[in-house]
Amino acid sequence: LGLFVPAFAAVPKAITLTTAPLWKTAVSWITINFFDTIEAFRVALILNVLNPVRAFCEGFPWLGAVFLLGLAGY
Repeated sequence: LGLFVPAFAAVPKAITLTTAPLWKTAVSWITINFFDTIEAFRVALILNVLNPVRAFCEGFPWLGAVFLLGLAGY
């Protein structure tokens, strides 16, 4: 908006509102209180979803992948 209305380009600090402390506190609280749950979810996701997808992609022939992508694009 400041590109079109120059008065909005430089808003004084006295009339600005920030939610940064709220978000910092919320993220810190979630990190402290739910670390074990988040870590268990992360490990389960890596082991049960991401590693099998990576193994599939590594084992898939590249010529076949290019063919399927070309077919999907057609």
